[in-house]
Amino acid sequence: MIGFELNATSNTRFTRNYTQWTEGEVWLAKAFEVVRGISSPAEMVLGQAWSAAIESPADAATAAFKGLLNGMLADLAGVRNQMGVTVEGVGGTFFCHGLLNINESGIPMIREFLATIKRASDAYGREIGDQVMIQICKTIKMFDLHLGLGNAVGQLWIEIKF
Repeated sequence: MIGFELNATSNTRFTRNYTQWTEGEVWLAKAFEVVRGISSPAEMVLGQAWSAAIESPADAATAAFKGLLNGMLADLAGVRNQMGVTVEGVGGTFFCHGLLNINESGIPMIREFLATIKRASDAYGREIGDQVMIQICKTIKMFDLHLGLGNAVGQLWIEIKF
């Protein structure tokens, strides 16, 4: 099993601990395989659409996670509070720092944050997958909600053990 652990702390008593294993992706791929194997009448477009659009169950799982990540990234564009976000891999395997909602918000802010993660990913030779990015986004959004409705300022540290 391949997986990761994510531990987040902040300067405002926010904490989050999360562990993810890839069994969920494997289960999802098997579920798509079962559904595709069910014979359906010609008028059932869903089965035909899956057969035409998805080459394999693994591709279906990958597409599902990609769609979920895109939604999470779009959701980050609306963070209300100012925060510094540090993402660090255990044992010096990854490090980046980004600022959210300091000068601007919306899609340009998310593009800059993703560019920072991509530069660090290239420098450390460590690809950050969709499932890790989904949990990073979710943690940032939870931290934003933790800070409240005002214009609060906070520092979030996310530590990932690959």
